[in-house]
Amino acid sequence: MKDDVHPPTPTAAPQFRLRTLLGVTTALAVLAALAGPLYRSAPPEGQTRLLMHWSALLSVTGLAYFSHQRENSRRHGGRPARFVVWETSRNRAAERRLWLGVWLWLILVWICITSYAAAFEQHSAWEALGSSLIPGIAAAGLIASYSRRVLFLCDEGIPLAKRDFVQWHYIGAAEAVKWRSNVMRLRRRYGDIYIEVPAELYAAVETFLSEKGVKVAPSASRA
Repeated sequence: MKDDVHPPTPTAAPQFRLRTLLGVTTALAVLAALAGPLYRSAPPEGQTRLLMHWSALLSVTGLAYFSHQRENSRRHGGRPARFVVWETSRNRAAERRLWLGVWLWLILVWICITSYAAAFEQHSAWEALGSSLIPGIAAAGLIASYSRRVLFLCDEGIPLAKRDFVQWHYIGAAEAVKWRSNVMRLRRRYGDIYIEVPAELYAAVETFLSEKGVKVAPSASRA
């Protein structure tokens, strides 16, 4: 039936690529290797401040990240999603990974510096807590950049953000791209939209777009 809502595949939960998981676990291993000697060498009051600093850092990172993901999962604004796909971009993947990697190691150095200050400098407990805010938020933003964001294909259009809704009549055409499999380019006047569609749903998404008046280019057809 036309009004049926397709199951949300892929899931709207945050997902990470294997390369991302390897990078994050490597960074965590480096931090764990540095944390033990730093904690043992700190004076008793420094150890207390250090534990408070690390606890606040983890809490801020977790709260900021899940707040970001919650807003992302609510971008549909209550509209029923016919399909849930992944958002992607035309940016060169190698260049993007390079800058994200640089940002990752800068955050690690930042955390090491603030941890050392919390352990050995005469800071109050509140200063130890406050010094975790900025690196925690930065770490959450970095993790969010690595995670795969979802896009909702609704009957009325595509909600890109809470206040940015693209109706279907603004999408001129859809076509496959050559630089990655299962990625579709939705052409519009004010910036194209790139979506990554699961292989098993690709044909169904093409049919759905055609029903909405979007011209699906022959090159995008996989029939």
